[in-house]
Amino acid sequence: MMSNEARLASAAACVETLESRRLLSASVTSHLAPTLVAAPAVHAKPTIPNIAGLTYEGTFRRHGTVFPMGVAFRSESAAGSLFANIIGFFSTGAVKATRAVTLTGSGDGATVTIAGKLSANLHTFTGKLSVKNNALKYSVAFRITRTA
Repeated sequence: MMSNEARLASAAACVETLESRRLLSASVTSHLAPTLVAAPAVHAKPTIPNIAGLTYEGTFRRHGTVFPMGVAFRSESAAGSLFANIIGFFSTGAVKATRAVTLTGSGDGATVTIAGKLSANLHTFTGKLSVKNNALKYSVAFRITRTA
């Protein structure tokens, strides 16, 4: 068996100094520089606004006469199908992710149609109201505001 001194002596004989070398192909700063990576593009699908329970009121003009107007959105499906009241007429329609709204209602021999758009904050509803009743037919622009 070999003593500790003999082992150290034989180990010392095996150690050699190596020549000093330099790494010239890379710099320290290149490893520390921030890496610029573009953020992935996000394409979020617009969502259909939830307008069930909202009520809009205002007026429209026809031949210089001011008429009251109201739209109450009663219910809405996840796909955007609507049930609403337009000036007292029960109506059905749809709302799109672009906030475009179409409604059609009928009763007492009249048909009422709305094609409009809600503002981004859902405070204003603008569009075109069309009414058809036996001999009467007209279309007017409207702008009504949310009351509830």
